[in-house]
Amino acid sequence: MKRFALLSMLFLPLATMAQKQYFLPEKDKPMIEVYLPQQPNGCAVVLCPGGAMRWLSWENDVVKMASFLNEHGIAAIGLRYHLNKAPMPQDMKMPPMVDVTHPEAFPQADANPIHNASGDSIIQLAALDAKAAIRMVREHADEWHISKDKIGFLGFSAGGGVAIAATMSADNVERPDFLCTNFGPMPNSTCMVMGKAHTN
Repeated sequence: MKRFALLSMLFLPLATMAQKQYFLPEKDKPMIEVYLPQQPNGCAVVLCPGGAMRWLSWENDVVKMASFLNEHGIAAIGLRYHLNKAPMPQDMKMPPMVDVTHPEAFPQADANPIHNASGDSIIQLAALDAKAAIRMVREHADEWHISKDKIGFLGFSAGGGVAIAATMSADNVERPDFLCTNFGPMPNSTCMVMGKAHTN
């Protein structure tokens, strides 16, 4: 019994380890980590972790969520997207304290609080990473036992902004089949596009 318990403890962490890692064909080689369930139901979620566009909340937003999704037969794809390497301004508070539960407040919530050439370019690079991740999942769909029409995003905080920016600029191959954000603000430029779309 003791030997069985010890073996169980040794193998438990393996359930949340990525089975595969792939570099994406984008600048500076962003990466995806693939977590496949033992009993797949054909659905896959690309996880875009939060971290204020300066780090990735990998353990909580990817590893723990991947374990939960795998238990329900869902493949999880952790996305290591481009980050802003510039130092955070001293007077900036993160995350922006904005109520994002109401659509009218969306323009005040921003995944990219520094709007200069560098900050805006990072959001666009991260969106390219997210679209490349969707393409790669569809390319490997048969191998990973995933249905090509059941692939979407789950973005956390800044990762939600990345997922939204990617979705709104995606072509047919890159477009996700669903999009979920968890306390995820969006880039202000994206809000402007959405606002125009709703009024036209």
